[in-house]
Amino acid sequence: MVGAGSNQDVGYSSFGARIATSVALTNGMQLTPRASVAWQHAFGDVIPTAALAFQSPGTGFTVAGVPLARNAALIEGGLGLRVTPQASIGIAYVGQLADRVQDHSVKASFSWKFCPGGATGLPSFHANPECRSADFAALHSRACCYANKRVVSGIWYT
Repeated sequence: MVGAGSNQDVGYSSFGARIATSVALTNGMQLTPRASVAWQHAFGDVIPTAALAFQSPGTGFTVAGVPLARNAALIEGGLGLRVTPQASIGIAYVGQLADRVQDHSVKASFSWKFCPGGATGLPSFHANPECRSADFAALHSRACCYANKRVVSGIWYT
């Protein structure tokens, strides 16, 4: 089987709304419910194709893949719970709904914030001179830790 290389691009735009609020709980934790809804539109060729041919007879044919949704509703809802000033957990539903295609997922997250310097070895790039000092206590002060927002989780690091 022989196939020619090809490049197919699809662009997306979305229009919608997001809402979130934070609720302080009596035990010092903070609950953050959030939701979003949007309309997504795909620009370009939404049917992926490949031109192929058998090597011996050389007869060519085209294979079409599963078409992408031209218009879809994007829905997301979730809860985040800040357990301590450094630790938070969350769960969310994410859905993409179209005429012939549906995609549903549930995401769970856990994040832990580390202060820069000290045992973590993270450098401080904060404008506050106290946060850049070599003083261990200043590096781990509440203002420096939360201003730098160093987050390590299983998915991302910022």
